[in-house]
Amino acid sequence: MSAVPNGVDISSKADAMFVGVMLAPVLCGITISQAWTYYRSNQDGWKLQSVVAALFTMDVTETILTSQMAHEYLIQNFGNLEALTHMPMSVPIEVGVNIVLVLLIELFFAYRVYLLTRQILLPALIILFGIGGFVAGACVIANISRSLKVSALAVGSMKIEVSLAIGFEAISNLLATYALSGEFVKSKEFAMKTTSNLLDKLLAFTIARGGLVTFAQFLTLALYVAQPTQLYWMPIHFIQGKLCVITMLAILNSRDSLQGNSTFVGDSVFTESVLGRQLPSGAAQIQLRSLEERAVDHESRTHKRRDVEEGIRIERVVEYHGVFLCFLALSVPLLIRPTE
Repeated sequence: MSAVPNGVDISSKADAMFVGVMLAPVLCGITISQAWTYYRSNQDGWKLQSVVAALFTMDVTETILTSQMAHEYLIQNFGNLEALTHMPMSVPIEVGVNIVLVLLIELFFAYRVYLLTRQILLPALIILFGIGGFVAGACVIANISRSLKVSALAVGSMKIEVSLAIGFEAISNLLATYALSGEFVKSKEFAMKTTSNLLDKLLAFTIARGGLVTFAQFLTLALYVAQPTQLYWMPIHFIQGKLCVITMLAILNSRDSLQGNSTFVGDSVFTESVLGRQLPSGAAQIQLRSLEERAVDHESRTHKRRDVEEGIRIERVVEYHGVFLCFLALSVPLLIRPTE
């Protein structure tokens, strides 16, 4: 064990990890809040609830593992410079939890893409790249577990495996974003104004979510390739999985507010495409047309009902005025006294 000499600055090794450890609990708190909101207000089946529970559990587990990592470096091995050259066992475990979490979300969105498009190709590609990232990530875990040395991160084979893992995950995420966004754009061609506004919000949510997660993935990859042993990539890696969970829960929790803008179309498109309330099979465009017809019929019946109510109101006003005039006509002779 080599103690830290007086005046030695170890911030270059510990700063990045410290930032990640500080950010992870903050984002975990947001996940807890989103999960609490979801379970208080959702009406989903047990399958989607189980997926949310699994994602929440893995997110909290990742936070605990990152805290344990900081404890081992900064408390348990305080003053031990040699400890900074090794990785605790919590590192490969945390990576394993992360790749399972990302794969589960990618499978979820692949299924939503299939429900929306009823096509096999894009969902199959999303799953294929997602599994590819999972397999490459498993290889990274195996290599880290064998050496548990920070210097192993700079080995050429390790760089290739990490690049493949993050690259495949990013491609899978981009494909899901592209598929969902493309279907929303197509649906706008024959949508009514209220439906078009809803689809605009769906499109914005999907692009924002996909762009944020993809940016975090590519930033992690770029920082890792540039300086693998300096750990500048570690804070982004710590929050990457949490961004996936938070954005997914945020979309799920936004269903009720968006559905309030469109009683018919909002519930169908939103739930079938990305939000998990599965509808009977059928093309999304056919469902939209059918729902638009229902909306038009509902609007027509609403106008007719309003016309009837207006007619009844006018009749009542006329009746009240007639009664008042009759009362006035009977009262005038009584009010006018004959002059003598």
